[in-house]
Amino acid sequence: MSELKAEDLRIFSWSSKHQGSWSMSVPNGVHIIHIPTGIESKVDSERSQYKNKDLALKEISNKLEKGE
Repeated sequence: MSELKAEDLRIFSWSSKHQGSWSMSVPNGVHIIHIPTGIESKVDSERSQYKNKDLALKEISNKLEKGE
């Protein structure tokens, strides 16, 4: 996985809506932009914001390695 620099990333979060009767009051969706390339990743598939952030970072890293 390529090394991502924190200063090259813009990270946003939001509360995503999941189906079910429970509600989430903490942000868990993550949108990350790699500023130098404009590559973006949006993930809200997990309940945990930390897991979603990790998945989004991996997706950006994979895209950078492929040269997308």
